[in-house]
Amino acid sequence: MPEQVTLTTLVPLTLSTVSGGHVERQFQEELARVREVLTDPKRSGACRVTISLDFVPEDSASFVRVLSTVSSKLPPQKLARVVTIHNGELMEDRTSPDARQPGLFAMSAEEVRGE
Repeated sequence: MPEQVTLTTLVPLTLSTVSGGHVERQFQEELARVREVLTDPKRSGACRVTISLDFVPEDSASFVRVLSTVSSKLPPQKLARVVTIHNGELMEDRTSPDARQPGLFAMSAEEVRGE
C-alpha cells in the first residue's frame, strides 16, 4: 500500500525515509543482483537500477501519496551450445546455460537415441 504523508513531512526526503525504508531495502536487493551479474563470467554488459517515485496529491491537498518502484535491467545469461558426436554420429545437440554441468555426458549412446 502506498505511503501517505502530509506536505509538511516531505522534508527530509531520503531513500531511507521514503515508504518507511522500503525503497532503500529494494534498492539494496537490486544492487545485490547487479553484483552477482558483474561477477558472473557467463554474463557481460551494462546493468541499470531504476528508482521511480510518484508523488500524488490527495483531494485535500494536505496529503501526498508516494508510489515507489525499484527495478533493474540485467544482461541475459550467455548460452552454450553442446554437441556430442560419437564415432562420427550426432548423439546430442542442445543449448545449455552451462556446458560444464555435472553428468552432462553421463548418458550412454543408447539412452541418447532412446533405445
